[in-house]
Amino acid sequence: MNDLAQYLVESIIGEEKKGVTVLLPGGFKPPHAGHLELVMLYYSLPQVSKVVILIGPSTRDGITREQSMKIWQLLLKDVPNVEVKKAGVESPLTAAYQYIETASPGAYTLASSKKGDDYARVQRFVQDHGEGGKYTRPNVSVEELPVNPRPLMYKGRSDNFNGKGVSASVLRADLKSQNLKNFATNYPGVPKETVADIYKMLTNSVKESIDLQMLTEGGGAGHLAHPYEDMDLSFQDIEGMIDGALSGKLELAQEKLDGQNLMISYKDGAVVAARNKGQLKNFGENSLSIQQIKKQFSNRGEIQIAFVEAMRDLESAIKNLSPKDKAEIFRNGKNFISLEVLYPGTANVIPYGAAQLRLHHIKMYDKNGNVEGETQEPVKRLQAAIEQQKTQNQKTYQIRATDPATIKPDQDYKAKKIEFTNELARIRTKYKLNKDDKISLYFYNWWKDFILQNAKNYRYKAPDQVIQLLINRWAFTDKSTSIREIRNLIQNEDFNNWVVEFDKSGVNDQKKIAGKPVEILFLKLGARILKNLENLVSINPDESVRKIKTDLKDAIAQIRAAAASPDYEDADAALRFLKRELDRIKDIGGLETIVPTEGLVFTYNGKLFKLTGSFAPLNQIIGYLKF
Repeated sequence: MNDLAQYLVESIIGEEKKGVTVLLPGGFKPPHAGHLELVMLYYSLPQVSKVVILIGPSTRDGITREQSMKIWQLLLKDVPNVEVKKAGVESPLTAAYQYIETASPGAYTLASSKKGDDYARVQRFVQDHGEGGKYTRPNVSVEELPVNPRPLMYKGRSDNFNGKGVSASVLRADLKSQNLKNFATNYPGVPKETVADIYKMLTNSVKESIDLQMLTEGGGAGHLAHPYEDMDLSFQDIEGMIDGALSGKLELAQEKLDGQNLMISYKDGAVVAARNKGQLKNFGENSLSIQQIKKQFSNRGEIQIAFVEAMRDLESAIKNLSPKDKAEIFRNGKNFISLEVLYPGTANVIPYGAAQLRLHHIKMYDKNGNVEGETQEPVKRLQAAIEQQKTQNQKTYQIRATDPATIKPDQDYKAKKIEFTNELARIRTKYKLNKDDKISLYFYNWWKDFILQNAKNYRYKAPDQVIQLLINRWAFTDKSTSIREIRNLIQNEDFNNWVVEFDKSGVNDQKKIAGKPVEILFLKLGARILKNLENLVSINPDESVRKIKTDLKDAIAQIRAAAASPDYEDADAALRFLKRELDRIKDIGGLETIVPTEGLVFTYNGKLFKLTGSFAPLNQIIGYLKF
């Protein structure tokens, strides 16, 4: 706790304050010193008697609500009259509404700043609970009490975040990279021993989360990134990835599968499936039986067969396990296993040529259907038990846990390393960048040149502030400053109009142009490495490649035919899309780069990444008219 916060605490400890209760809802995965500053700012107000922190249920990058509550307890150990509670929903605003529904008589306010959307939400919140509002309650009043918190900026970091606001996403990245020095900058003024306790608590969870996310597109963390999407990578990092890929030494590498995901448990003596949160509540009380899945997918052809037969085969395999194994692995509906259904009739892009159920990990749920945790250990136990019973080969599917990938060292390792690192050097030296510089600096310079050139076209000398705000918005998707606020800073009508139109419809296409050199480098690297991948799931790789090429040819013909139809709404867009994706395949190395796998998942410095080679444009083209 900083000196100001400590002074405030000492000045009020022991005093019984009567007044407003401040509601502070959020995810807090995890809480940092910026959150603490906001709590103390509110608590310093004379009209505030208590602060109630409401924490959402989701797990983020392996960080659970229970851990967030423990961290708040560490940060608030000297602060009276601050309560930390579980929210029943993820939305902070909904959590605040629900709290007021059962709140004791008294005065309440929703924490916010005095600006922008936060303040507008507070105003609606007050109106809804005021006289004549739809949520009015007797003896419960809700009032406005916005504040202007002092921004807490990073200092003493080893990256380019110094001077920027403390952020939970940066904090989580520090955990993944296991950088204790940078991690500590998220807690200025907090005792070192407290910071060390928080770091120790969270690093183990993040490591477990990385292990669990390998084949699920990032699991609870969301989208699993290509390396070229990570702005925090340095050019030295990219060189390290190139060397690791070509030498066959990527960490925790696994083949990425192109199937359908299914959540399965074993409850009351039968296999059940869950497709949404309602079916996970009350430990699978409303989960779907085999017959219910069959009915739900009655008009879906091969998808129905794939899911129904998957459940039947799993039930056949699981029923032979010991009662102890079944109880401890599935906990009668509390645990659901996430698995990949690979079925020839439902193939997306990759035809594997075999029907397999690939077991990923187990998710543990509470009574409300919220994830309490994830682990792979029960999957290993399930696989071992099934193999012991010799029931892994069922009527339709083979049941297997996911295997680690084996990557052969490239036969032209030295030559290819020089080729890729030289290509990277050409990208880096375009803006005279060093190896230690991050890829974000490359994009910063690219967008700065782009904005300056367009300003020049309108004979406008754009101020540095305008350039910086537009770079933040377009290059890094930082929309904390609205386009209206940016427009008010521009003293040129033509450039102003260009900015508005480009912001509406031009940014995504320009991002593709900006990122193309780095993207193509990684797609080429992926295509090269996937050729060196052994033990692919595909049963007949050569036949799979022939099938992919045939599907690609058919999809190209269908897109061209659709674009030629007078009834097709946007033929130009379809043809531009097709040209762009075909150019990507050509830039990667052509049709010879096609392999029968979606790609490879691996970790680098504690972060998850994927290499996909030609799958990325193939997936776009083959799926274009399907969806």
